[in-house]
Amino acid sequence: MRKIMGTGAVLIMAGLMAPLSLAGDMADSVRKAWLTAKLYGNDNDGAALRPVVIQEVAPNRFSVHIQNQFGFKCDLTFDADGYPHQLSNCVSHEDGKPGGTDAWFVQEPAVIDLICSTTRKEVVCKGDYVLAKGSFKMDWTPMTIAMRRSALPRK
Repeated sequence: MRKIMGTGAVLIMAGLMAPLSLAGDMADSVRKAWLTAKLYGNDNDGAALRPVVIQEVAPNRFSVHIQNQFGFKCDLTFDADGYPHQLSNCVSHEDGKPGGTDAWFVQEPAVIDLICSTTRKEVVCKGDYVLAKGSFKMDWTPMTIAMRRSALPRK
């Protein structure tokens, strides 16, 4: 019995046409969800959940802002699947002055790796860091960004 292949399949096998990248489209949809969904999070275990905003500040450059009393902001990168991946250049914006002498900042690591997990109701991305202000230094604490799982695109 012969199997009939579509023209697209023949062209792909012959190397004349690239296969469609559904994974890239899905990653773009997931990243878009993080940019448009209602997000929440905090900057340490003891902090209440606060609104979080992720903005594209330039093509493929993003920042995340935790809207708490410190106005904490970081640069953000996404992974190949469209999920938050790393935070860097994190500093508070107290009194409207970013990085002023009275600002909190991430002392270590220079880049915070985020690990995302999915529960029945939400997607939570966390990464540990050391927060400092002047000579005061806190113990390792997590930065959290989360959203309702229902905001993600369906596969």
